[in-house]
Formats: sequence, C-alpha cells, structure tokens
Amino acid sequence: MKKTISYLSCLLVSFFTILRLVSAAGTGYINGTGVRLRSGPGTTYSNLKTLTIGDSLTILGEKKASNSGCNTNLWYNVRYGSTEGYVCSEFVTLDLSNSTVTDKDFAQNLKNQGFPDSYVNALTILHQKYPNWVFKPLKVSTDFNTVVSKEATGTRSLIQGDEGYRSTASNSYDYLTNKFQVKDGSNWYIANSATIAYYLDPRNWLSESSIFMFEDLSYQVTNKTESIVKSIASQTKLGSYDSKYVTHIMDAGKSANTSPIYLASRIRQEIGSSTAVISGASFSYNGKSYSKLYNPYNIGATSGSDNWKKGLIWANGGESGSTKTYSRPWKSLETAIKGGAKYISESYISKNQNSPYLQKFNVNNGESNIGSHQYMQNIMAPSSEASIAYSAYNKASVIKEQFIFSIPVYNNMPSKTSLPNKGNPNNYLNKIRINGEFIFTTPSTKTDYTYTVPGNSTTVQIDTWRLTTKSTVVKEGKFNLTGDKTLIPIQVIAQNGDKRTYNITIVKDKSNTTSQQNNSGNSSNKKALDVVKETGYKANGKYLTGLKTNLTVSSLKSNLSNHGGSVTVKNSKNASKNSGNIATGDVVTITSNGNTESYTVVVYGDINGDGKISLSDLAKTQKQILHFTSLSGAYFEASDVNKDGKVSLTDLAKIQKSILGFGGISQ
Repeated sequence: MKKTISYLSCLLVSFFTILRLVSAAGTGYINGTGVRLRSGPGTTYSNLKTLTIGDSLTILGEKKASNSGCNTNLWYNVRYGSTEGYVCSEFVTLDLSNSTVTDKDFAQNLKNQGFPDSYVNALTILHQKYPNWVFKPLKVSTDFNTVVSKEATGTRSLIQGDEGYRSTASNSYDYLTNKFQVKDGSNWYIANSATIAYYLDPRNWLSESSIFMFEDLSYQVTNKTESIVKSIASQTKLGSYDSKYVTHIMDAGKSANTSPIYLASRIRQEIGSSTAVISGASFSYNGKSYSKLYNPYNIGATSGSDNWKKGLIWANGGESGSTKTYSRPWKSLETAIKGGAKYISESYISKNQNSPYLQKFNVNNGESNIGSHQYMQNIMAPSSEASIAYSAYNKASVIKEQFIFSIPVYNNMPSKTSLPNKGNPNNYLNKIRINGEFIFTTPSTKTDYTYTVPGNSTTVQIDTWRLTTKSTVVKEGKFNLTGDKTLIPIQVIAQNGDKRTYNITIVKDKSNTTSQQNNSGNSSNKKALDVVKETGYKANGKYLTGLKTNLTVSSLKSNLSNHGGSVTVKNSKNASKNSGNIATGDVVTITSNGNTESYTVVVYGDINGDGKISLSDLAKTQKQILHFTSLSGAYFEASDVNKDGKVSLTDLAKIQKSILGFGGISQ
C-alpha cells in the first residue's frame, strides 16, 4: 500500500508541538517553526520574537490565562537570550531528567514490566501528576539503528524546517550546487538519519502532551467523549456542510472499533480550516470534471502536486468509480466519515498500528514491514496529533482520567538521541587561487591538490572562494614554506559545523630558482610572471589585476621596470599609451629574459574603460543585471567587484558606495 501524506496536514504541522527534552534544570525547548514569544500571556499581546524548533528557553514562571489563544490555557514566562516574554506551554517541553522521583515503588514496577532506566524517570514524574494513566512497554525486536536506516530510505521520512535537519544523500542534496530537492509541497525535504532517530526515539516524547502519540486508539467511550469530539471537530469547517458531523464521528468510531476522539483528531489534522476535501465542490483531474466527493481523512492523497485531488479520486473509487470498497464513492460527509473510519481501522488499528506513532513508524509487525504501510511520510505528524488530542482532553477536563499508552522499547537503543546542529551543511570551495593562478574555478569533490613554486620560494599566497557565504574558511592568505614539500590544509567549516579539508601540497622546483627579490640585481632567470608577482600585482590568467585606481601609466611602467621587466602599454584600440591612468581594457606587455607575456588590465569598478569609477560604470552594471546589455571579457570581470563569478545587485551596491565615498572597492 502506498505511503500517504496530506498536503493540508503539512501546512498545519508548524502550529503544533514538536518537543525536545534537554538535560538542564529550569530549561525547555521550543517546538517547530513560527512559535511566538509574546509580551504577555495571550495572543493579543505583541510578538517579541518568532522562535523555531530547538530554541532553548529558561523557564521563569507560569500564568493561567483562559481564552488567551493557548489550547492549554497555561503560558510560561520565559527568557530567550536577553529577551523575556511568554510562550504557550503547548509548545514547550520542560526538562524532567533532573526532577526528583519520589514514588520508588512505581519506578520499580516500570522496570519490572520491561521499561529501561532511561524511560523510568519521565514516566514516574507523569504518574505523580496523572496517577490514572497506564504505561505499557511495547517491545520491538528490531535494532534501533536498523529502524532508522529503513526509515531513511527513499522518501519515507519528510520534514520541514532547518537545513541542518535535511538529508544530504544524493537523492536529496547536491553539494556542488548547494541545492536541496523538495519532495512534497513547497518545503518538505527528506530528513537526515539523526533527525529521524530523534523523532523515532520514544524517550524524547514522554511529556504530558506528546505522550499521546502512544495512546491506544481502540474504541473507548466515556460520558465526556462526545463533547471532546465536538471540541476537536468544531475547529474545522465540518459543521458548515453537515450539522450532524459529531454524530457521524461517534457512530463511525463504534462501528469501526476506533476511538471517536482519534477520528476527530485525524480529521482536524488533515483538513484544518480548509474546505477543499469536505465541500463537495467541483474540480478537474486528468481532463475530467468531478463533484460531490468527500474525503475528510485525505486517504489516498499521495505526495506530489494536487495531492488533495488524488484523495478525492480515491474517495470516488478511482477515476472510473469502479472500486466500491469502504462504501465508495463517498458522495456525502456521513459516508466519507464512516467509510474512512472503517478503512483506518482495517488498514491500521486492527493491524497492530493502533497509535499515531505506530501509524508513522510501523515497528509492531516485524522487521520486514518497517518503512512500509505508513499513514504519513511526515515524521513530525505523531507529535502534532498528540498535541491535538492532549489539548482536547485538557479543554474537556478529562485529562486526569485513565488513558492507556503503549510505548515502544527497542533493542540496542543509544544512550540518547538529539537533533543535529542547525544550519547549512555545505563546506565546499568554489575556487582556489595560488600565487595569482587558479587551480580550479568550479567546485568538485576533489580535495587533494599539488602546486609547484620556484625552488627558492619561502612563502605562498592562497586565496579561496566559498561556495556559500554561510560557511567559514579557517585560514587563507600567506603561508610559510617549511621544506621541499609543504602540506597546507585549508579547512572549511559549514554553518552546521561539518568540516571539509582541502590538502594543498606545495612542491619546490629546485631546477627553477627564480629570485623572489630583484634588489640584488640577480634576475637572470626571472620570467615575466615573476616580475608581476614581485610588484604585488596579480596575473589572474590572462588578466592583470591588483592595480589601485588612478594608477598612472608611468607609475605602472616604473614599478614593473624596477623588478626587471621591459614594459609597453596599449589601450583597448591597440594604440600605444604613455600617459594618463591605467584603465580596464588596456593591454600590458612585459618582457624579461626573453620571456614575454601580455595581460589585459582589469580595474574592478571601471567598466567603461576610462580609468575611473563613475555613474557611467554604475549604469553599465545595472544594464548587465537587467540583461539590457552583455558585458564580456575584461569588462565583465571589472563589473564583478565582489569576485564571485557573476554580476549581481551586490556588485551594483559596492560600486554605488564607492562613488558616494562610503567604501572602496578591493582590487
């Protein structure tokens, strides 16, 4: 059976709890994206900061506030960095690891049942607050890391959020372009193994709200069940299309031996405030029109574009309507609610997948079934559904009643799991230049390079360009040479802390002992390129760079001649140039010991070749960005003032600042 994921549910997840346990007293961790730190205990107070998953908080106190926009009616007074404010407690997990456990008999009972020590503290603390709750270990015979590996295969596990939580496997990410592949909607990506392990590990979800991902979803009814169902389902627009929706859900639960509260929670998770799958409105699919179809559970809404339409086609019994199982086609909300409940029960709850956790992570049916027959790809969905259920129970004042939780225990579990570091994982270089010469100008997987210098060289200049500005190069610039061979490691650290080292071996060529200093007069072996290097100018391939603005022709000739070169300068029209300033497009020819090299001048920011940086250069750069003109050769190079290989708004801004006197352009 195909894995399913609702596009609509994806949109909801950022509003619900994604909790993280930490081991520091008085702290907590915030949930997913878009959580507001407010100036007071209520959604009417101003937003001080927007927080995201993994942000650490110091808990200062708490305040009850009914009708405040917080499902739990409890707000934590917190400090985030230097900012103090309030966060709805639904979106925070407090640390339990350092709390005092006083019920030692209960703790021992948990151990006797088969719960490892790493579960006992949190469960005992929950028992102290909710003594009617029942915890049962679900022993999984499969190794924990085996489950992680299976869940990391293909697109079985998707996540929103920070780049550090995404997979960098070849089917998910390309280091050479720094591009992640979207797998569903506009921002759902394959999760990496560390993130999967964190969401898989039951010990990270033993808080009073998230534990409901382990709730037994078999049919159970109390005198408050119907009011709870109404509380949950009324947060959708079901009532706009069928006033008897609560009765339908109650009847569906009884008939399918499934918790009506769970059915209501699943409907809320799947449709939220949308009406696309409950309105019966007309839509087109593969060139054919359909109407009066309903699918509040989004069953069959496989990932990809128009997935809600796929769900409605499933509710129709296929495009032809020939499949009649589960009372299809679903031409009314009542039929859809009851038929979908039967499908969920027969497909999941009656097949040892009777909790939100097991419907995502199918670990109760043998190793061969792990990673298959999953209700959703979204690894955050169990915590989201748990939050919905907890909030509903809390609002209905039944949170202290008996609930049964079946909590998986794996073989060979790690001591703990944590979310990986946040941040971009790219630690590649775009290009490396040694002594003015590029050894590569496009990124590759190669990390070992060898470069030869004259035998009497004592230093080498290494310049680098990062593939992304989010990474950091530990050291570049001038390096001392310590022997005939010098290994120089250039380490690049990605934003998330991943490290990559480029090993550059500098080899001295003893047959070439070109003098590095011409003051002694010993220049018999000096070549034109050596003359350039001694002046401090840069021979960047066919271009001569490193020349300051307003450099006169006479000064250039003098500098090169003092280092043993015979120099001629011509302008861009091939006419001799003996006065004025050196400009982009000029051609400098240097001869030394019979060796002649010609270079085209590039003065960064001088795009029109008049030897100065002015509004004319700004206009030419703007036209290049807007594709009104096409610069090439030295003039394109001159417009790329930040030297990243392209002409962009960043270059335009630097030229503008230079003209206004707010900053110079590095040559």
